Amino acid sequence: MTQKDNIQKKVEEALNSLDGIQPATVQPFFYTRLQARLEQTKGVWENISSFISRPAMTLSTVCLVILLNLAVLYKNYSSSAKVSSADQTEQTLDNAYDVASNSNTTLYNIWSQDNDQRTQK
Repeated sequence: MTQKDNIQKKVEEALNSLDGIQPATVQPFFYTRLQARLEQTKGVWENISSFISRPAMTLSTVCLVILLNLAVLYKNYSSSAKVSSADQTEQTLDNAYDVASNSNTTLYNIWSQDNDQRTQK
């Protein structure tokens, strides 16, 4: 029973020790000074990320990507139109001079023709 009384006494001592505790007080303008110190320690990556995350920067980047995509699409469309007109000109010249044309110059077409010849043998 003495051990139980001893435990109870220690619990009461621990609870009574909390009676004199006062809440911690903060010096005036502590949070302002803390915020200023945190701002001073920003690194390069934090500065870059804060610049990139601005809405104006994000919007301009998206517009730039869209414009680049449109430029590439326009270039591909115009080059395919030029190629088709060049093919038509080549075919017209071949027909005019009775020359056999070989328009299968891609690796895939050459490879598939070789395989067709091997399978026929």
